[in-house]
Amino acid sequence: MISFFTIKKEDVGQAEMDAMEENFHFAPLVGAVFGLVLFIEMLILYLLNYFVNFPMGPVIGITVLATVLLGSKFLHFDGLVDFGDGIVASGDREKHVAAMKDTRVGAGGIGLALIVTLMAFSIYSVAGSWSDPLFFALFFIIPATEVLVKNAMVSAASNGTAGDGMASGQVSKAGTDTMFKSSTVSAVVLVIGLVIVTISIWAMNAVHTSYWAGDLMPWSYAFYAVSMFIALIIGVVVSMVIGKMVSQFADKTFGATTGDVLGATNEIARPLVAAAMLFVFLIIIYILMRV
Repeated sequence: MISFFTIKKEDVGQAEMDAMEENFHFAPLVGAVFGLVLFIEMLILYLLNYFVNFPMGPVIGITVLATVLLGSKFLHFDGLVDFGDGIVASGDREKHVAAMKDTRVGAGGIGLALIVTLMAFSIYSVAGSWSDPLFFALFFIIPATEVLVKNAMVSAASNGTAGDGMASGQVSKAGTDTMFKSSTVSAVVLVIGLVIVTISIWAMNAVHTSYWAGDLMPWSYAFYAVSMFIALIIGVVVSMVIGKMVSQFADKTFGATTGDVLGATNEIARPLVAAAMLFVFLIIIYILMRV
């Protein structure tokens, strides 16, 4: 999976490909690798902004998206572009499939890629500095999202109809049990991640209060952990729903859930999952403030 979904090359053969298809529910672990990298990047940006007032906002969005797109060798982004071309094509199913398989990039692909990427960029850029309370929400949400986009991809494979392309084995061998195994793996990984992030914020706050007055966050660590836990559960559910909806749409439009569809699911899920988790967090804050 590392070799298939990232730029890191490994010496793999058919046996490894078969094993990946049989164990596709572990795909969120690849997302966890990306999430760890993003966590480190955000920590570095926090330190730069904290000590030398290095701008964050758009820099976070650009850095994060560049990392996941380059790190995945634009594999899923290419699927998103092809998916966009396919869905805007006029005519019968064969015309939609032909447009998706066409190596030329059309307006539909460019348009969909722009919309999805700009949505993700805008969500990831909402925190302008380390003193913005939303930064600490994104400190968990951004890495967590990379785990959940892989869960959405597994959900799409589990609910879709296999075609005759490269991803046919992943789709044909994935079922309802695969989706729930993937969601369980995602939830376990994210709970571990939440513990790590919460401890990291505690350590950052300890250093801060040792040299400067005041706390970094306006909330308690218990509130942060509980609200983020609720957000991650919502994120898992939303990722499952997105995968199912995309695969159902693909089956209806193209007659199958192909590799391009799985890649598109990965990219489409990113802004939607992140937005859902951030929205839940903001709702919890609003409720507590009203109380």
